[in-house]
Amino acid sequence: AESIYWMSRQVERAENLARFLEVTHNLALDQPAHLVDPWESLIQVTADKELFEENYRSYNAETITQFLAFDESNPNSMLSSLRQARENARGVRESLSSESFEQLNVFFHFVNDASRQPLDSPTNYLDEVRRIAIQWTGVLESTMSHNIGWHFANAGRLIERADKTSRILD
Repeated sequence: AESIYWMSRQVERAENLARFLEVTHNLALDQPAHLVDPWESLIQVTADKELFEENYRSYNAETITQFLAFDESNPNSMLSSLRQARENARGVRESLSSESFEQLNVFFHFVNDASRQPLDSPTNYLDEVRRIAIQWTGVLESTMSHNIGWHFANAGRLIERADKTSRILD
């Protein structure tokens, strides 16, 4: 139950970060230069300011995208979250459908491969991350037995959503 809960929560975290980054990239494009820089606020929302400042000097699109998407020293980055989700999935593979396990592997490898090369278009990459996350959720929903494990998966997903929502409101 714990592994399924955390697997689902970590996948949701990766999707949430993609949404946060995509919105911030778009906001920064539309915003006049003299207004408040949205990048530092994004790190405050994710509650990773101390870790970010240990590893990076400035708050900008490149450093924050790197930190939230690919930084392996950040346990909450998309790459780290998906690596942890994949490890949790391995431990409960018999409780998951082969399709959901394969989709999680596709998701992890997509982000892992992207971490090794410069992004041509962050918004295209982030849009693809969201698409893969939605596919994984759909595959999990439609192929996993709706037993106690399914309830733990939903609890993990919804608690992660509630956590991020409360951080934004705060």
